[in-house]
Amino acid sequence: MLNLAGMMKASLLGMIILCIGLSLPSNLFGQIQGQEFIPNQGQWPQDVLYMAKEGTQKIWFGQDRFLFEFNDFSDLEAAH
Repeated sequence: MLNLAGMMKASLLGMIILCIGLSLPSNLFGQIQGQEFIPNQGQWPQDVLYMAKEGTQKIWFGQDRFLFEFNDFSDLEAAH
């Protein structure tokens, strides 16, 4: 028996990732292109499915959302 709900979720996730890739500035996309998506194996909160990282930039993927995390540590580095 086909799992239509699972197939629809996978298709939706694929479309979201495609839209994200098309909407990212080219320099950011170039920085995360080719990075692996690290699956959550209990090291993060339960609602996180995957994370991709490049330098201080991260993209967190959940079941129904994604989060871009950009950090600038220049002030912290200047203080030390």
